[in-house]
Amino acid sequence: MKTVLGQVLNKLKLDPTIGPHLHHWEALYPTFAFLCNKTSSAHKDSTSPLGGYDVLLAAGDFTGGNFYLKDLGIEVPYLPGDIIFVRGRVLNHGTRQWFGVGRSSLVYFVQEGVIRWVGEPDIEDFASIHISSEEIVGAQEMSNRG
Repeated sequence: MKTVLGQVLNKLKLDPTIGPHLHHWEALYPTFAFLCNKTSSAHKDSTSPLGGYDVLLAAGDFTGGNFYLKDLGIEVPYLPGDIIFVRGRVLNHGTRQWFGVGRSSLVYFVQEGVIRWVGEPDIEDFASIHISSEEIVGAQEMSNRG
């Protein structure tokens, strides 16, 4: 693997306390959070890499709970099975109130300190992934159509 995340996992494999257990880990991201029945007010993820993406997966039996980008004025449905990639450090994001039996979110992320631990002060492969203004406008138009 030549990506920064791949380098993180390769270095973790060499750690005597972590390495023997990594065969159980199938995700490229080294960290995740499992959130149950929570909403999230608008925030930025201050420890995420500047150009990095966080990955969010929704599950459960619920309605509502839209995902929003506060500063851009964009709000999109975030339903069971939906996956969202967001630059959490850059974009002020959150989720709205949901209603139903239950909701969970699996959030994959990496902290900038982990990347620096690997010895990668420049996170260029993250920054090279670009979302154009046309894509943002397209997402906003889709959310407005409902």
